[in-house]
Amino acid sequence: MNKKVLVIGSGHNGLVASIILARNGFQVEVLEKLAFPGGMAGTTYLGGVEVPIGAYVVGLIPDVIYRETGVSVGKYYPDPIAVYQIDRNSYIRWWRSPSKRIDEFKKLDLDRKVKVFIDDMARYYNIMLSRYLLTTSPPSIDDLYNDPEAKVLVEKTVKEYLEELFPEYLWPMFIFPIYYSEPLFTLVYYNPPMAWYYPVWGRYLGVGALIRALYSRAIDHGVRFRFSTKVEKILVDKNNLEVKGVELESGKVIEGDIILSTASPVNTLIDLLDHNVIDYKYVERLNNLSRYMLDVAKITIVFNEKPKLIDPLENYRESIFQLSIGEMIVRDRLVVSVGTPNIEGLAEYITNMGSENVKAIDILTSRDLESIFSVKGGYLNHLPMTKEYMFSCRPVCGWGYRTPVKGLYIGGAGAWPGGQITGIPGRNSAYTIISDYTK
Repeated sequence: MNKKVLVIGSGHNGLVASIILARNGFQVEVLEKLAFPGGMAGTTYLGGVEVPIGAYVVGLIPDVIYRETGVSVGKYYPDPIAVYQIDRNSYIRWWRSPSKRIDEFKKLDLDRKVKVFIDDMARYYNIMLSRYLLTTSPPSIDDLYNDPEAKVLVEKTVKEYLEELFPEYLWPMFIFPIYYSEPLFTLVYYNPPMAWYYPVWGRYLGVGALIRALYSRAIDHGVRFRFSTKVEKILVDKNNLEVKGVELESGKVIEGDIILSTASPVNTLIDLLDHNVIDYKYVERLNNLSRYMLDVAKITIVFNEKPKLIDPLENYRESIFQLSIGEMIVRDRLVVSVGTPNIEGLAEYITNMGSENVKAIDILTSRDLESIFSVKGGYLNHLPMTKEYMFSCRPVCGWGYRTPVKGLYIGGAGAWPGGQITGIPGRNSAYTIISDYTK
């Protein structure tokens, strides 16, 4: 096959898509703004230590993604997976084993309720995966309403479901409060039966290991990469409304038959296309996102000596800590905290936070993420994970992975089913292209 696909972005979705396309005979070239692969799932160095830029654990990638890309990674599971702070002196552990989770919740007299939760999440997720996630035609809400086994996922809200099982102070253990009014589907999406883990590839541990494995596999299949290459414009033949290629920041033009953008659809459709290419009503919809933007921060600290944790946490150094200031992970001399952290807040959990023990520190805000990754508002999921922007309306109602411009496809977190490290938007968009060009 002589069709050339230009993939914008080398995050995990771009890498998954590039491998699948190359394995199916397409010429694939990946254009990455940064100097390294991975995007917000990539890694960089701070104080001589490799640190995650965005995501730090994996748990939402279905095994079919590994099979279809031919990528093999080990899985290192912390146990407990997470330690959740109830109050200043009380914590509850979320173990890898469901039976241990049930035993843990006995002390709250919620063992039967948590068993219902575990069973529900597994059953509903398997329905979602087999019928609605791995598809080139994103489902409408009506599709789920008309499915007797799935309609509860859109009929009931997260809040309505959780209040049947748990006291409100436990709800943030399972999902962020901003999603309480969203369909139950959202809770299931973030709580699949697969446990969270650190990928392992060779001597590498963490999300960076996954990116290295995907990148290596793409190279094996002949995918070409251009790093430090910012796309300035997607070139369109306006007579036929069909892509011709891209123009880089340098002014260089790269021709391509197909363009798959795994960048934010907001940036893709508003910043990279001439304004008169896409109907203004779509532009207006995607521009109307300010009310969803979260003021979050990420603090990464490299210590000279291992950080010492307060007693309730010390025995679970490898777990994800869900604390009042947000999430925190600790690996050797590294601490990463995401949410609303600050140095004073971290000092409540790390006893040797003195400046003499801090080797390097990095703080990223939403605005930093917007600037570095060209993601409007620094929104990690590209678009809100809310009903308005989900199902067949992600990114625009009725589009799926295609756009009105022939040859232009959307395949990042702003496409169905959404954000986090799943590889599903990249996988589904690749198969959409394969379907369209191999008939």
